[in-house]
Amino acid sequence: MTFVFYLDFRCPFCFAQLDRLQSIAHSATVEPRIVRHDREIVVPALEPDERQRAAMQQYLTRLEAEQFAVPALTLWPNTRAPSLWLAAATAREPDRALKLAHALYVALWREGRDISQDRVAERVARTVCTSRLRLEGSEPELIAQWQRSFEKLPSAKTPMIQSPHGATLQGIIPTRRLEAFLRSGRLSDAQEDVC
Repeated sequence: MTFVFYLDFRCPFCFAQLDRLQSIAHSATVEPRIVRHDREIVVPALEPDERQRAAMQQYLTRLEAEQFAVPALTLWPNTRAPSLWLAAATAREPDRALKLAHALYVALWREGRDISQDRVAERVARTVCTSRLRLEGSEPELIAQWQRSFEKLPSAKTPMIQSPHGATLQGIIPTRRLEAFLRSGRLSDAQEDVC
């Protein structure tokens, strides 16, 4: 079974759910699909404004309750560059795409790197994918397809994992529930930890 995982690089809940997903043993195929809530942010990244910092602190407090600690973002990046590299990996090296998504989150959230910069996103991609991976020009259309699919969902919030049966998990789902969902692909669930 192939599951679709909708994420946004600026969403700390997506990082937490992806981290949880990577920590459990499962045989399901999970395809990461980036969605971009705010596409007009400039490159290079800016410092978060007051509203973004307040929201970030609220999110991080909720994540601490889930035993997932990440520092507050010092950068508010445009996510075009990392999205392009993730689309390339999903299309041409799908077995490495989920690992690349995780590496890009780590670069932004734990290492404070500006993944909006093309060279930074490419460098992260090169640590996970083969040297043959290239941007071929088809990636923007793939990202647009992901965005359209996501926006058609009844509740378009991230993080969201969708099963081939149409069931969805939204928010940070407890590990045992996530494991059961990946085995069955049934029984939707939603938590409040969403962006």
